Amino acid sequence: MNSQLREKADRKDRAGWVIMAALILAELVSSFEASMIYAALTSFYRIYGDPIAIGWLVTGYMLVAMATAAICARLGDIYGRKRMLLFCLAMAMIGSLVSAATTDLGWIIAGRACQGFAGAILPLCYGMVREYFPSVRVAVNIGIVSATASGGAGLGLVTGGLLVDYGSWRAIFIASAALAITAMIAVWFLVPRSRQYTPSRIDWLGGILFVPGLCFLLYALGLGEDHGWGSMVQMSWFLVGITLLVAWVVHELRIENPMIDVRMIGDRQIGLTALIFILLALGTMNIGQIVMVMMQQPVETGIGLGVSATLAGALHAPGSIIGVIAGPLCGWYASRYGSRNAMILATISATLAWVGLTLAHGSLWAVTGWLFLNSFALGAAMSAAPNLIVEAAPAGRTSEATGLAQIARKIGMAVGAQLAAITLATSTIKVGQGVYPGPDAYLLTFIWVTAGCGLALLASFALPRSGAMSRQ
Repeated sequence: MNSQLREKADRKDRAGWVIMAALILAELVSSFEASMIYAALTSFYRIYGDPIAIGWLVTGYMLVAMATAAICARLGDIYGRKRMLLFCLAMAMIGSLVSAATTDLGWIIAGRACQGFAGAILPLCYGMVREYFPSVRVAVNIGIVSATASGGAGLGLVTGGLLVDYGSWRAIFIASAALAITAMIAVWFLVPRSRQYTPSRIDWLGGILFVPGLCFLLYALGLGEDHGWGSMVQMSWFLVGITLLVAWVVHELRIENPMIDVRMIGDRQIGLTALIFILLALGTMNIGQIVMVMMQQPVETGIGLGVSATLAGALHAPGSIIGVIAGPLCGWYASRYGSRNAMILATISATLAWVGLTLAHGSLWAVTGWLFLNSFALGAAMSAAPNLIVEAAPAGRTSEATGLAQIARKIGMAVGAQLAAITLATSTIKVGQGVYPGPDAYLLTFIWVTAGCGLALLASFALPRSGAMSRQ
């Protein structure tokens, strides 16, 4: 009897690792597509010479990623997470092919926006971990998925650098499409069918109304360069964006089964976790847009380190390994000592990393060292945040709740990408045919990113001191 029980347990463990392998491959698509573009930004600067327009290669992706993190995560809770995961992978593949097939910057941005459907993959995977695995394994497995997000980002930088240097910027999109196809096959055959939680109605309006509001706010930010900060044109667009966001919140509060339950923000643990994600995402998660470009741009600009895309990506690789280790390590730490303490550790590390980058960024090895510390911070935060959310969220809305955190992260990354594009354009230097950010522009960018990390640290200390996997 004991041997039969052990054999049954072994089969269950093997099945669990097969599922995890498929989820890891799916998340690699999301993290790879989010980061691989950074390896090509210097090429786009050289070809198109418009820092703010090029910034939309990042911002456009983030905007769609926000919407899909909300809508597709919730639809996964309703109709089955496996079904929605396959849909998001297919859309990401299509976006990659669109960007690879054109030289028009507008169409490249459109393809990147379609790739943004990959933004729903992470919350869907979190929901599937909670659905398929016993509670004792949830924290560690969430840490593994989170580590994949960190490691995949590093893979995107390293592989992207190689593809850009030895191929072209098109190659990164072709590689993304191939990876998405592989993940679709793995999920289709290896992941079991998901449960469904069918509501009486679906709140489609609530799932999309916040996106145009945020778009208008980001567009208004970009108008400061041309029309002046505080101009009537800029303030008008700000007002339109804020009005739409307020209308969205009011609408969601009035709906019995909202697409995005903004009431969850009222939970102290969920609300503060979302705030921390926003503050960290402003800069720490957009580090490729800032530091990767600085490392690759010419030394003649006064701040560039003049390395190739391949070397810049390779220098991120050890940091990515640290991030991969930090994910499950902090998942284990959270299971023993609490997710709050894991988040405090993450925000302390992020703050120290950006203080260091602000004060010492003239040496390639110094910058690499700060990147290592930032990678550890990201791995720890990506593990601590979903565990904090899962502790506080109802089981039937797990993907939605973690999706809400991912929305917060994508909001921070979208706003941060646009702010970085704006501040990096405040001081430019022309070298040859390229136009690059100057030293003062980088210093200004480093300062506001560091301030965001400091605020995230304060918010971490305000988290509740205890949490449990409740509301199963």
